[in-house]
Amino acid sequence: MPATTSRISNSAERPDGGVPIWLAVLVVVLAVAVVVVGALVTRSLAQGAPGARVDAEGVEMRRLESEVGRSPQSVQARLELGAAYQRAGRPDDALKAYSAVLSIEPTNTAALYNSAVALLGKGQYAEAERRLRAVLKVDSSHTLAAKELAHQMADAKKPREVVRVLRPALAAHPEYSDLQLLAAQAYEALGKTKEARRHYRLALVYQPDNRPARAGLKRVNGQDR
Repeated sequence: MPATTSRISNSAERPDGGVPIWLAVLVVVLAVAVVVVGALVTRSLAQGAPGARVDAEGVEMRRLESEVGRSPQSVQARLELGAAYQRAGRPDDALKAYSAVLSIEPTNTAALYNSAVALLGKGQYAEAERRLRAVLKVDSSHTLAAKELAHQMADAKKPREVVRVLRPALAAHPEYSDLQLLAAQAYEALGKTKEARRHYRLALVYQPDNRPARAGLKRVNGQDR
């Protein structure tokens, strides 16, 4: 009985005539590469490339500039353009946009408040204060303006003015723990521990992890001993 000879192929083909081994390996490698590249692209899109964000902001700014050019009396377009300039670090351009709004609507609280913030960033505190007070003259419970002005008054060591500025905003929005904290600190500076304690406690009711309020409450409680 003749011996069975082994068939040793010098090609890369399978002995049964199936898919070549080199081709099968190539398919696997390409599949892995597609998965890896896809993951990298997804991650890049999720994180957002800084350059892409800057370009998107530029496109939006140009769109708003065109809209203002078409509708110069559009208060909303000018407000949005001013906000876009502020986000882009262009306070002077933002102030021009807000000034245009105020020339149309002198009591527009958004333009008054946003321009005050821009002025604070430029160190123009007196004019910023004037505009914050203008906001509160229109809407005494405007929480953002009240908070900003209260900070300015606290820095100027004027606790009575802090209390006066915050009173309407707190009456309308007692849930704002940062306003409660400012009021508590002002009352503490005035030596009114009862009122300070009440506002520190309210700050903690609405924000239990408010560390300055907890420290303040501990401090004023210690004063009674």
